[in-house]
Amino acid sequence: MYEQHPEFTTPPQEAILWRYMDFTKFVSLLDRASLFFCRADNLGDPFEGSLSQPTYDVFRRRRDPNTIELWRKQASGLDFLRGVRMVNCWHRSDYESDAMWKIYTDKQEGIAIRTDFASLAASFIGDEPIFIGEVKYIDYNTEVIPDHYLFDPLLYKRNHFEHEREVRALKSPRNLSNIPETGEYCPVDLSGLIQDVVVSPLSPIWFIELVKSVANKFGLQSEIKRSALETPPSQG
Repeated sequence: MYEQHPEFTTPPQEAILWRYMDFTKFVSLLDRASLFFCRADNLGDPFEGSLSQPTYDVFRRRRDPNTIELWRKQASGLDFLRGVRMVNCWHRSDYESDAMWKIYTDKQEGIAIRTDFASLAASFIGDEPIFIGEVKYIDYNTEVIPDHYLFDPLLYKRNHFEHEREVRALKSPRNLSNIPETGEYCPVDLSGLIQDVVVSPLSPIWFIELVKSVANKFGLQSEIKRSALETPPSQG
């Protein structure tokens, strides 16, 4: 279940969130009634979960022996932490994003699900703690990352990724003695989570009908919409 984290920047309850995916991932979502949490070390960015150079410099300048020892543990333990932190990513925007369609979907068979922060937070089933926060985008050459909590490095990314406007749900694996290779699924209430299903602006008619058919077979009541990017310009 969702728990508010003291260091996370929490979106407003009404903040609109999007998750872009291809058709197979959409079917998997419906079939499992679960969101996939990817291991942080499998996200593809070598900076995921790392500390900026100024953060290390702060540790080195401190004279307290306990702080120096903490820095050593942080520096040596980040690779381990990336392997035991699981991430589920969302894009915060009031509107569809043409860039997100192009980056994260098969352009003709892409799907986006729309929800809001309150619905995402309420959708998690079970007693596993799930934390949700907005990602901050910084210059890793000049800015310091807080070191209060072991989740902190995963709420920061390089400013090159600002276009993602990412909101992250994070969790630890259920069993630290048997860590999954890629990540793990977390059950959710799909009826409460998914407000709309939006089909890629490049999708053919037959694909839209297929999405409606599949959603119906899984009992999904959410509206299936064509992308707003398909709307033709005004003729005056």
